[in-house]
Amino acid sequence: MFGKLPITELTIPETVTTIREYALSGTAITALEIPGNVTEIKDYAFYNCTALEELRFEYSKTSLTLGFQDWSDELGPFYQSPLKYIKLDRDIVYNTNYAASCDGWDEGAFSNQYYESGDWTAKVIIGGNVTRLPSYMFATMRMKELHIPESVENIGTGVVDECAKLDAVVFYGLDATNVPTLEEDAFAEPEQIKDNMGRFVMWKYYLFIPTKDGCKDIYLGKTGWSGLGDYLYSSHNNDEPFWHYQDYEWY
Repeated sequence: MFGKLPITELTIPETVTTIREYALSGTAITALEIPGNVTEIKDYAFYNCTALEELRFEYSKTSLTLGFQDWSDELGPFYQSPLKYIKLDRDIVYNTNYAASCDGWDEGAFSNQYYESGDWTAKVIIGGNVTRLPSYMFATMRMKELHIPESVENIGTGVVDECAKLDAVVFYGLDATNVPTLEEDAFAEPEQIKDNMGRFVMWKYYLFIPTKDGCKDIYLGKTGWSGLGDYLYSSHNNDEPFWHYQDYEWY
């Protein structure tokens, strides 16, 4: 719609409920806030917005539906936009075209790993109103850490699939009162890091949980958690690897 105009800023008014296919693709916007009145973003809506680095989602009790192409790879609304900073405080769902599979090629809702230009890591901030992370939501993103608040109740398959830079997924809470249900292979076994002799050194990423005694057993007893014990760690033990998240920014 504005692809050939030098627009760097855009405000979406309260009257807009749907952003349609390719509507804002190719624009030069650098940051965008999706207001709560927007309930659907169609396929490729922000395709090839190569300057779009910051994306914020305003809270709404109504879920936001994202569109995907169903004829090829499942490519979402923000395909080929770098997305270095995402703040999300509402639930995301997919339209019926989204296939229940991922082959690791730009199929996450916010995928940016194969964006052609530059080298960076993305920062993802999830607010306390988010209750579910759908399948492959952050697949093939360049984030190093994913912080999951207590509000999240369900995590879909392959949510961090093919996140090559990922070090840690951190679950918050003082105890194991709110343990999210994991769908099959939500956190598939991560890649192993090996030494020059090919011997195992550590996992590529770890899952960090609250420190209270007995938490680990409670987590492993919940749906989808069994089998994750090898890379499940206390979230506040300085002796464990990937102690990066002390300065985490909350929504």
